[in-house]
Amino acid sequence: MKEKVVKSSRFSLIKLVAVVFVFCAANSVFAGDSLKGLLINLKGWQGEDAQTMSMDMNGVKMTNAVRTYEKGGKTIAATIMVTSRQMGMASFQQMSMTQGNIKIESKEINGFKVLNTHDGNENSGSLTVLLGESQNNSAIFSMAYEGLSNKDNLSMAKKFDWKAMKKAVKKLMK
Repeated sequence: MKEKVVKSSRFSLIKLVAVVFVFCAANSVFAGDSLKGLLINLKGWQGEDAQTMSMDMNGVKMTNAVRTYEKGGKTIAATIMVTSRQMGMASFQQMSMTQGNIKIESKEINGFKVLNTHDGNENSGSLTVLLGESQNNSAIFSMAYEGLSNKDNLSMAKKFDWKAMKKAVKKLMK
């Protein structure tokens, strides 16, 4: 029971952070609105409406769209984010690490750099796709999840159109 509460509270924290960011920027016109449609309906999953947010804090700029999904005890939080390059792209260097049932791996999939982190003990983790980089910005698609196997998380992430996302964020990165 305690394990289920911890998992639930961790995912609730993701939702809370997204809501706080949206609330803080509620009176702004969001550049991220153009990204909402890319967070598609997933067959068999209950998806909340996508939320957008833009902020500029101490020179770090960020625009994103977030959508959460649920199916039984499984959860997904999908995010498209355009941010200043200072956030760092070092994670996308080729690497592979395993410790027990925890696996971290970066590789190229269909021309995209992908970082996959999976905890096999809890069937949770995240998959992050580098959508683009410029001199001043970088853009990612990130899918955090609980209740999916390592194989299923990649399959679910591939349901989203990474090429369309790349095209959309390119316009925001100018």
